[in-house]
Formats: sequence, C-alpha cells, structure tokens
Amino acid sequence: MSAIKDMAIRAARIPDAASLTWGLPSFQTPRHIRTALEDAFSSDPDAGKYSLPDGLPELREAVVETHARATGVRVSASENVVVTAGNMEGVKALLETVLDPGDEMIVSDPGFASHFQQIRLSGGVPVSWRLDEQRGWAVDIGTLGALVSSKTRQQRQHTARGRR
Repeated sequence: MSAIKDMAIRAARIPDAASLTWGLPSFQTPRHIRTALEDAFSSDPDAGKYSLPDGLPELREAVVETHARATGVRVSASENVVVTAGNMEGVKALLETVLDPGDEMIVSDPGFASHFQQIRLSGGVPVSWRLDEQRGWAVDIGTLGALVSSKTRQQRQHTARGRR
C-alpha cells in the first residue's frame, strides 16, 4: 500500500482530523458556497457545463488581475494563463512544457511520489535531494551542488513552441 493511502486510512480514524492526503476536504463544503452553487445552477444556463480546455475566460482574467496586484507584472490571460482541473494536471502540463527527453530535475525527497512518476512520464529523470529528518526535514543547500549535472533542467530560453 502506498504511503498516501496509508495516511488517508490513519487520518480517517481520528475524529476531526484534517486529512490533506488527496486534496479532498474532510469537512462539508461551507453553506454559503453550497447556496451560491444552488443559485448558479438555478439561474445560469451555462453553470455545470464543461469549460474550454484553458479554463473560463473570466477566471483567467481574474488570475491576471490578482497576479498584477501581487507582482506588478501584467501578463496575457490568453497566452500566459491556463486553468487546470487540479494540481496533477497542472504539474504534468508544466513538465511536458519544460522537460526535454533526458533532462534531470532535482526533487526533494521524501516528496509526493506522483511527482517523481510525472517527471519520468514526461521524459525526464528525477534526481533525489534527500531531506534530513535529524534536521527537521530541512533542505541542506550544501548538498545541492553535487546533484547538478550537465543534464539538470535549468532556466533556458525557449521558442514559441515551448522547446529549445
């Protein structure tokens, strides 16, 4: 059994535990959210339909505005923002965009096991950066240099197609 499944089972046995194992809330959705959804389903003929693959235009515009307020940098909602169905889809899309076959990507370990597999499925090679339990699971910057190689994926200039 995977560690994440084991943790979900353990958390389910503890009353009032907030399990973060699968990203599923361990509590009922708050009433004001349920009410807003009921209202939307009753009044909006598009509510509940699938959106376009890059997300609702209004949501992408809201992301642009939030990003601009937080960073002072304005980006394009149509060229720089995509809304995914969840973390796993977003990380996979990112890895498919930035990794070339054989690129190495340094990943803290222990970490989320699925991220290691996503790197492999995207043609990359995960390189484990071990965290030290004795140091409170903190990263040891002193060990990072030894993990970097000529194949380590680094910030590079990309063409419009997303590849070198």
